[in-house]
Formats: sequence, C-alpha cells, structure tokens
Amino acid sequence: MKKLLMVLVLLLSANVLYATDNGLSISLEEVQRAIIENNLYWTAGETIYTKMTPEERKMVFGLKIPKGYKSPKSNIASTLKMALPASFDWRNNNGNYVTKAKDQGYCGSCWAFASTGAIESKYMITKKTPGLNIDFSEQIVISCDMSDYGCNGGLLTSAASFMQDNGTYNESCFPYNPSSSDPSSTRCSKACADYRNKVKFYRIKDYISVGQDVNEIKAAVYQYGPIPVGMIACDDYQYYSGGVYKHKSGSCSPDAGHGVLVVGWDDYNNCLIVKNSGGPYWGENGYFRIDYSEVRDCYDTNRGIFTCTNFGQMDVAYGDVVTDADLVQVTVATDPTGLELNVDGTVFKAPKTFSWLAGTAHGVNVKPEQKSSDGKYKYYYDSRSDGKNMLDGIIAPSTNSTITFKFKTQYLLKSVPSDTNAGNVNPYCATECWLDPNTAITLSATPNAGYEFTGFSGDINTTTNPYQFNITKPTSVVANFQKSSVPTYSITASAGPNGKIEPSGNISVPQGGSQTFLITPNQGYHIDKILVDNNVVANSSSYTFSNVTSNHTISVSFAINSVETYTITASAGTGGTISPSGTVTVNKGASQKFTVTPNAGYVIQDVLVDSKSQGKIGSYTFSNITSNHQIYASFEKSGSQTEYKKLSVDFKGDGSGTVLSYPGTMNCKNDCSDWFEKGTTVTLTANPDSKSELGGWNIGSCGKNKTCNVKMDYDMPVIVYFNLKDSTPLPDEGTDQNSNDDGAVSSTGCGCSIVE
Repeated sequence: MKKLLMVLVLLLSANVLYATDNGLSISLEEVQRAIIENNLYWTAGETIYTKMTPEERKMVFGLKIPKGYKSPKSNIASTLKMALPASFDWRNNNGNYVTKAKDQGYCGSCWAFASTGAIESKYMITKKTPGLNIDFSEQIVISCDMSDYGCNGGLLTSAASFMQDNGTYNESCFPYNPSSSDPSSTRCSKACADYRNKVKFYRIKDYISVGQDVNEIKAAVYQYGPIPVGMIACDDYQYYSGGVYKHKSGSCSPDAGHGVLVVGWDDYNNCLIVKNSGGPYWGENGYFRIDYSEVRDCYDTNRGIFTCTNFGQMDVAYGDVVTDADLVQVTVATDPTGLELNVDGTVFKAPKTFSWLAGTAHGVNVKPEQKSSDGKYKYYYDSRSDGKNMLDGIIAPSTNSTITFKFKTQYLLKSVPSDTNAGNVNPYCATECWLDPNTAITLSATPNAGYEFTGFSGDINTTTNPYQFNITKPTSVVANFQKSSVPTYSITASAGPNGKIEPSGNISVPQGGSQTFLITPNQGYHIDKILVDNNVVANSSSYTFSNVTSNHTISVSFAINSVETYTITASAGTGGTISPSGTVTVNKGASQKFTVTPNAGYVIQDVLVDSKSQGKIGSYTFSNITSNHQIYASFEKSGSQTEYKKLSVDFKGDGSGTVLSYPGTMNCKNDCSDWFEKGTTVTLTANPDSKSELGGWNIGSCGKNKTCNVKMDYDMPVIVYFNLKDSTPLPDEGTDQNSNDDGAVSSTGCGCSIVE
C-alpha cells in the first residue's frame, strides 16, 4: 500500500509540473486527489478530451438531451423470467459480436457511432455469425437522418427510428468524413448510387426504449444485444484512462451529452462495460467501465446541472435486422404503363418492384400531367387502385401486391389548312389541341373567295365537309384548297345566341356545288326558326344547299326549352364518396337524392347543403327543386376530430382556362371551391386554353408561376387571372395584400400562410 501511495504522489507531482489550462472545471491533479480520497477504483490521465480546446470539446459531445427529458419506464427484466449471469460480455459470448472501437474525431457524432455499433452487433447476432469483419457507415446516418443534426448532434431515439425506416450500409458506400471543408461532400446525395435499395438488409425491424435502471439495462443487453445509451461526460470522466469510473469531482454540464454502447456487465466489480467512440487507444482499448451507482436521474433543477453522469438516459434496444423472410414484394405501376413515378426519392418509369418490410411507410411523388415521348398523348392523374389520394404515402401490405396509379388519356389533334391564304379550318389547331377519348369533333373547311375545298388529308381522307367523327387516337388532318376553276358564290351563315351553325360566316361554294350546314342548340334550348334567303324552312339539325348558282343566306335562332333545369354540384373530401357526384342536372320541381359513403377507417364528419351543416347524415334528398344548389360531404378518421378548411378559387380576366388541385378533386373552368384537412398543403395548377395566357395569382409569392402552393391553416380565398393573349392583365381585385421577402402573404381579414 505504501508503494502504491508513493507512485500516486509522484504522478500528482509530475502533473503539477505539466498542468495546462484546458477549460475544464477541474485539473488532473484534483481528479487524482479525489480518486485517492474517495477510495475509487479508476485511474486518470491526460486523454484526447483533455487535450482539446473548450470549443472542440463542446463540438464532440453531440448527444441532444431535451430539457426536462425523462427516460420512459420499461419492464424487460420482469418479462425475461430468468436469472441473469453475474457477468456477461458480447465480446466473449461464444464468439465476438462487437466490432472494433472507432474514433469519431472532431464531430458531434457520438450518437451515430453508438447507433451504428448497435446495428453492427445486431447484424451478427441475427445471422448467428460472430467475428464478422463488418464496418457499417456512420456517415449515412449523419448525413441522411433528417431528424437529427449531423455533426451538430442528434438523439438516440431518432437514430433508432432511422435505422428502422432506412438503415445504413457498408463504410465504403459513404466513408466517414468529419473534417471536410466542403459541406457539399457530406450531403446524403454523395452516398453510393442507389444506396436506399441496398440498405434493405442493413436495418432493424423495430426497437424499444429501455428504462434508466441497472436491471433493465442488463436485461436489454442480454436479450437484444449491445444497446445505445446516453450519459453526461462529466469533467472528471474526460480524464478516464482505466478502471471502474465513478464521478466524484468536477462539473457535469447538460451541454456534454454523450452517446455510448453498453456491451455487458460485471457484478463482481459492480459495473457496466461500455464501448466509446474515442478510438482503440482511449481508456481500456476503446472501452470503459462505469459503476452501477451512476445509473440514475441526477438532474438538479435548481442549479440546471447534473450531479452525476446520469448514465442510462434515452436508452434503446434494437430488434432483429431484416431478412428475406421479412420482406414483401410491392409492385408500383401506372395505367397506362411506362409513366414516371418517384418513390422514396427514386424516379423511374413504372412498373417497378420494391422489397419492403411489411407495415413500413414510403413516400410517393407523382407528376400529375405527363406526355408520351412522341408528344401525341397527354396523361392526367386520376386515381389509385388502393383508394388513397395521389400524394398519400404507401404503407407496405403484409403480402405481395401491386399498387397502380391510374391516369386519364388525352389525344393530340392537329388540324390546319393547306394554305392560310386559300381558306381556313375549324377547329384550327396549329399547335396543340388536347381532347378526351371519343370526343365528338366537327371538322369544317371554308375556302376563301376564288378558292374551293378539295378534301381532308392526313389521318382523315374524305371530301365530306363538314366531317363529323369521334376522336379515338392522335389525329393530324389538313384541309386542302385549290384555286376555283368555276365561278363561286357566297353563302352567309349566322346563328343567334344559345346555339351555333357550322360552318359560319361567308362560305364560298363553286357553281353547281353543294354545302351542308350543321345546326346545334345549347343544352336546354331548341331550334326556334331557320331562315334561308329570309324564308322560313322546316326546323332540322342540318340544311344543305344543292346545285348552288347564286349567293344565299342562312340564319338560325334558338329558344329555351319549356322545362327549366337546375344544377346541383356534389363533392366530397378525403375519406369517402358522394353519389352521384359532380354537376347533376335536374328538372324544375323534381327531386334528387345523394348518398354519402365513408371509406374504411373513416366516418362522416358533416354534410353541408348550400354551406349549411346538416350533421352526420348518410343521405340527403333535394325536393321540389327551383334553384341551383351545392352539397359537400366531409369525413374524418374513426376516433379523430379532424378540422377542415375551405379553399375557394375565383376566375378573373378576359381569358379562360382550368385549375386543378392536388390533392383534392378540384378541376374547375370557373369559380369553385373544395374542403381540405387543416394543415394540408394544396398545389393548384393553372392551365390556360390555347387563346389565353396565365396572368398570375392574387398570392404575391406565386406570381405568374403555373403552380401555386397553399397551406390550409385557414379558409383560403384564391384568385387566378387568365388573359387573352396580347391583352393587358387585369388589376388585382382581392383584399389589400403585401408580399414579404420570405414568401408569406399578409392580407386584411386573412390569417393564412402560403407554402412555396
């Protein structure tokens, strides 16, 4: 004993000679004196931590411990139902299941090193292969876990969630780079190509929290494997060089949170065995032992400090790593096939099959409007085979399955005259006219004076004029004209309001030729009178001039039908349907019933009729209808109280177009509205027609962008401007608004936020 005391005195004397100010609250001499005075069983010396500057030391200890955090209770020990051995170490449990000690360097990544060490051990335990030479990437966790803060710190619980949802991969995929001067070199995008698909067998199925209790920690280590644990790196701990550490001197700052890995215990020495991230030459070959008495909540709320290492906070135990037997094959497809999708950041042409863990969530991003490579087909998103909204994530089912994103198809129509000086064609589509399948088209060619029509060519070859057909594929047609070799005469065709005559205007017809006119009243109207050369002729949907030898006129007028009709606009929010839906036309005095049906897992929240609540009803009948109406059904998840906000879109300007919403059902050509869950971000897309251009939005941050993102924190009025091309944009007609530099818009009477 005298010899030991003499050695310690010499050590203390030596350190007095070489002591430096390292910013810690206690010197090495004071730590060594406290060890002697308190009969502690550990040794102190200069370490990588004590040689750091205060700024470097503050950077290294990166475990984020929320103020007031309390570790949740657990009952692992009571459910284990067996006596634990007096000592246990995963480094020597019929083989070594712990990887080598690593050095985190000058980066607050201790939380990532503890978490990666845990999954490395769990990988060997699950596969029953001790001693594997594996080295998983901490940098993937640091750079790709968006819930944590990289080298600025993180939480063990967030890292465990990342290991479950994403996982890591081999070190070579993304080598550790703690001191790079180029921030872009450590972005997640710098990981190896397609790493997200490579990590499927390098992630855990689940994890549980472990209570701050010695028996709970021991039981968790025994049942699950090495576990990540949080502690406070007290000032005297930073001098640790060996033995069973116990805090007795120096301060324990809340800013010194440290993540480590418990690999075993030793009841004889009353301690836990812990792997650090200070490299293999720190402590006991990269490890330290800590006394059981340090496992307790010792936060002093009055002084705002800890009185011990508070060892065992934020502990988590990892479940088994994923194997082939745990995965389901989920094929994500489009109808029609070959359209673009983005799942979990991977962009591909559908279909694509993924191997997913049942019950895991996956992000989806869909381009709502796409074109074929030849530019002749346009596709609009319509629905999903699983009944979800377009941008809802995918929850992997328990069995192999296919989820199909369905699109509506439109065909490109191009119709032009062979020579614009010789005549014209209606409709005139020199660039793009997009039409739904089976849309009825009437092609009419009108020659100018001195020219005659000779026929249509291209995908349609006929001399019939006008020519009617239903579009069933992309169609390109040319109306051909030539100089007339015979005298021509003019037929002037006109129509009154509420209907049309085709062709219209001054039509040139060669001597002896024929010309047919098609007459079409608007919905709710009928032909009232047809005048040919100011003489009344029998009403008909067409009239033909034959063997033309002089000029003529034809005019038509229309009258309203004797039975008046009204419209009821029916729509439903997320979580159910209303039938019938859309714009329903009803005769005056008639009745119309609507049925409201929630989807599985949803209930009816409310039914609004002309903006008035009717309660949670499954059906509603309009009786003796004498005006237009609206009915809207909203839904909420079973057991929840979902709040909805109204988004209204008003159309302004002298042009026209459509506005679509995603998510939602808005597909409007004039003023419309829909309801969305509070907090939903809605993307509005404006599509001007061929004669108009987008003048902008009343939302300053959206400007003249085609899309405008709106976060539904409140009822939101939006104005969209469509102007005829070459016309002057209309002034803003909304409330007074001011656009801030950060993109938010303040509006009198509007407490809303716009999301870019």
